[in-house]
Amino acid sequence: MIPGPGGDGDILEALQHFMRDQPSMMGYWDAARRIREGILFSRSIDAFIDVHRDDERIQKLGKLAIAKTILEQEQRCHMYIAPPGSAFHDVPRLGKSWFVNFVRGLNEGVRREEIGRIFDKVSFVIFNYDRCVEHFLYNALQMHYGVDADKAKSLMKTLTVLHPYGKIAELPWENVNGIPFGFAASRSNLLAMVDQIKTYTEQLENNDTHEAIKQEIESAETLVFLGFSYLDLNMQVLDPGTACATHNVFGTAFGVSESDVEQIEGRIRGLVRRNLSETKVRGATIQTVDERLHIRSSLKCASLLEEYSMSLFTAGQRSGT
Repeated sequence: MIPGPGGDGDILEALQHFMRDQPSMMGYWDAARRIREGILFSRSIDAFIDVHRDDERIQKLGKLAIAKTILEQEQRCHMYIAPPGSAFHDVPRLGKSWFVNFVRGLNEGVRREEIGRIFDKVSFVIFNYDRCVEHFLYNALQMHYGVDADKAKSLMKTLTVLHPYGKIAELPWENVNGIPFGFAASRSNLLAMVDQIKTYTEQLENNDTHEAIKQEIESAETLVFLGFSYLDLNMQVLDPGTACATHNVFGTAFGVSESDVEQIEGRIRGLVRRNLSETKVRGATIQTVDERLHIRSSLKCASLLEEYSMSLFTAGQRSGT
């Protein structure tokens, strides 16, 4: 088979695994056309796949497209490393990212002999399918502290990283059958990735991850939302159904209107089920101010971590991001 104009040869090759005859082939062509024409009217490919959860062909095609796109973007991104053991692909760009601001705050005051405690007070809930956080931290630990790959691997095992919708694949240091960051797409690895990607409906069936997320949110003293959409479905994934230990919330909402920021703040108050306002005496008046809920429409992720660095990286706090 030869893909039509604008088609993707790797995805077509992977699809041949499912195409048993002419009718099934035509069914996948029709599903591809429906994705191409209908995706415009959906917030994301994830949402489109979930809307068509009863259509197995759209499910497979959409997930193949997600996997292929992520592999391509991994290879092009500033944290790509090739060959293994070399430096990050674009250090100047990486230096402007939130990843660097985060790890600078994380390792501040943690000496090399104390490295075992570096992840004691942080955990991640990641709604994307990529492996950027795991890949970056694994390599940054080696570069900053001068530890070897085995030590970095053991340290990464102490970090809680939860993907409610799965991720395209584990990395080689996570699993002997893992797929390297930015590895070239092939029929075999794309097919393997399809089963790792979950829709909203499918993730509800994974009770272990679902419950672990809720426990993390319930116990976190500080919540940080980076590049998060605050959609109802995702907020439901986070909701522990009880009052949280939360004292402070920080989050980006770049470019969001003032009225929508108010909606987001309302959803967060509903999530944590506790008062995030403070009452302070100013002159002769008592004022209630929202100084523990910081949702900033003017800041992107790196800027948020920089502006609130002292508040976020305070000893003794447990944070979830």
